[in-house]
Amino acid sequence: MGSYGSFDGLSASPSSSAGDQPPDHHPLYQPSSDAQHFEPHGEQPPAGWDYVLVFPHHRNQSDEHALLCARARQRTLARLRAANFAYVQTWLPTRNAVLVTIALGEEHMQQAAETLAIQLPLLPQYGQGYLPFTRDRAHVFENELRVQNALPYFTPALRLRITAATLAERDSWGAAIHLQTLRRRRFLTHAFALHPEPDRSQLVQTAVYDRLWRFGGALPTSSLRHYFGSRVTIYFAWLIFYARMLTGIALLSIPVYILLTRSNSLRVMDTTRLVFGLALCFWATYWFEHWKRRNFILNVKWGLTSFNDDAQNNIVRPDFRGTETTGFYCRGGFVNLSDMRPEAAPSLSSNPLVETRLVSSHIPGVPDQLRDVLVMGGRDDPDFRLEAPVTGLVFADLPLHPFSDKSAFKRRLYMSAVITLFFSLCVGVASFNILFHKAAIVNLFDTFGADRIANSVPGIATAVLISVSDPLWKKLSAKLTDWENHRTNQSYENSLIVKHFAFQFVSNYMSLFYIAFVKPFTPSDPCIIGRFSSEPDCMYELETQLTSLLITRATIQQLMELGVPSLMFYVNRFLSRWKNENQEEDMSEEEREQLLAEGATLDHFEDNPIVKQLDKTPFKSTIEDYGELVIQHGYLVMFGLAFPLAAVINMLNNVIETRTDLYKYLAVQQRPDADEAEDIGTWLVVLRFLSVASAITTAGLVTITTPALQRLLPDFIGDSAEKYPAVSFIIFEHLLLWIRSFVGFLVGDKPSSAYRTLARQQFLKARCFNVGWKPYYRTDNAEGIIEYT
Repeated sequence: MGSYGSFDGLSASPSSSAGDQPPDHHPLYQPSSDAQHFEPHGEQPPAGWDYVLVFPHHRNQSDEHALLCARARQRTLARLRAANFAYVQTWLPTRNAVLVTIALGEEHMQQAAETLAIQLPLLPQYGQGYLPFTRDRAHVFENELRVQNALPYFTPALRLRITAATLAERDSWGAAIHLQTLRRRRFLTHAFALHPEPDRSQLVQTAVYDRLWRFGGALPTSSLRHYFGSRVTIYFAWLIFYARMLTGIALLSIPVYILLTRSNSLRVMDTTRLVFGLALCFWATYWFEHWKRRNFILNVKWGLTSFNDDAQNNIVRPDFRGTETTGFYCRGGFVNLSDMRPEAAPSLSSNPLVETRLVSSHIPGVPDQLRDVLVMGGRDDPDFRLEAPVTGLVFADLPLHPFSDKSAFKRRLYMSAVITLFFSLCVGVASFNILFHKAAIVNLFDTFGADRIANSVPGIATAVLISVSDPLWKKLSAKLTDWENHRTNQSYENSLIVKHFAFQFVSNYMSLFYIAFVKPFTPSDPCIIGRFSSEPDCMYELETQLTSLLITRATIQQLMELGVPSLMFYVNRFLSRWKNENQEEDMSEEEREQLLAEGATLDHFEDNPIVKQLDKTPFKSTIEDYGELVIQHGYLVMFGLAFPLAAVINMLNNVIETRTDLYKYLAVQQRPDADEAEDIGTWLVVLRFLSVASAITTAGLVTITTPALQRLLPDFIGDSAEKYPAVSFIIFEHLLLWIRSFVGFLVGDKPSSAYRTLARQQFLKARCFNVGWKPYYRTDNAEGIIEYT
């Protein structure tokens, strides 16, 4: 297993114990009496409670697992006290659980922030750049403005980041508690951040209700980042940017749709399709490239330009299975240091380039003692002889991290890919069957007099199939990703994104690919009759299928996102109240007095706001929200030529999605952890893939599904194009790909203005704080660096 110390997820911290005694045997960590379990420790900080840990607590303590849970809770409380957490406990008898609400006081919060080197924004007079927090210069940061407004110094997101880091920190100042390990071993049932008030209510009012009927307008991204952190906020920044960029193509799609549906001229319709196809391909690349520029501006604004996940490489998932090995991780993989262990000394001494010897330590404040060091270089060549600096570390202090063989990991990835392909094809085959039996379905509805909606029924049936299969695949893909044994959370999330998109790509687009590119060559399954012609028109059938998918899928997903969690919340509340009333009636007076003596609240605890948040749906990730919008984007860029109003539907859906997702994150779900992220991650690769795919499918629609290009340009393409559609397809496809490349070349990823802003911030930091000074900052009349006092 991983290097997480003892069995219950509480890591050993060498510097937190007395003498050489390990923390688990320290008197502080020994079980205390039951009466102490429910005594509050410390006072509630002015900013309120930040986090909740929910431990199982059964009234019958004879069960072995119940005893282990009680022991894990006792040790957790001891570690919370050692890390200067304030906490209070509440026993919920109807839930068989103990709520432990925790928070750090302001002084301890600032100490931890300084140790973690949390980057905070500077005041305008210092350039509004970002600098690591220290208590002696706390007044130079923008957070000082919060204090002047009678608010806590740290924002809710920063408080959550510092709290999470202190919980996980294995050094002397941390609690060394790994929540995921405790949850996996069923010693902890829930662990979630609390929605702070009045911050949550103000955000619901300003970000949701005040903008409910506004079609445009920017979201308060600064307030959202202060509340959620950058990972969730960048999702909403991307969502509102995408909705804005949809406005241009949506306005263009309206006259295009009118021309396609009202014109009786085949040449006008072909010209309109060709022009809109070019515009669609141009727009798909234009907005994607401009998002990268917007992303960089946000990184400058949020202080994420130097965001580096190298440190994240050594944050190992508790579920990662590996053998503890001497070494550490970097972006390139595992750096093995096994050859530097004491037992490897004979092999080192035999190496002519490496010498092991004892030297004397001369560290100020540390007694002189002999230490093992490595002397690199040839023994007989003093010019190339390099002696490692003496740091006081011995070989026993080398880092230990879990290590797993890459070959086994790759085999699991290949197996997962095969399983993903199999289930994707199963859903694709089911979609094909619906289309193959379309004639029978249409005739059936015609029999009942529903001929107006008969042609839409296959599309609705496909959308329902997708909506049912997607949740099932999400559960299976999560199991597969767990089985793959990913070391980091980022690797785990990337693998999950690829599985979700690969499955959804097949399940959502397979029927459209069939209608567009297979049906025109299938005489036994002809397309339906178009509006203004007496011949089968696959473009008209593609429009019908796409319209049904877009509207049905968007409606079902909105109901699933808000309706189901809200319904389950009230169901859980009702069941809990019913159980509470029955259980309190069965309680004896002796048991009631015992619970009250232990500090538990038995009356009206269901009205406690913390308990209400416990009943809300846990936040998992933004993967599903991204996936839903990316799939809708694929409908537009790949098949929007068949139904131009898909841009209008997407724009309206995104405007609604912004409000519903904000409300869901703020009021329906538990609060997300305040993780940091510099971009939308793997979804950027998916969007680039869809941008390239749009050029290919658009070329296919105007040359294969309908021969618009052949009819428009017979002189350039020639009569042979009627016989060989591949010729016209290759010509138009290359033209669209060239347009895409040209737009990407013209639109830079990072605007010059953002670079200038960043350079100005760095200059002012150097002048005011002597951080990052560069020689070209000097002028002829400057005497040197202005030292900050």
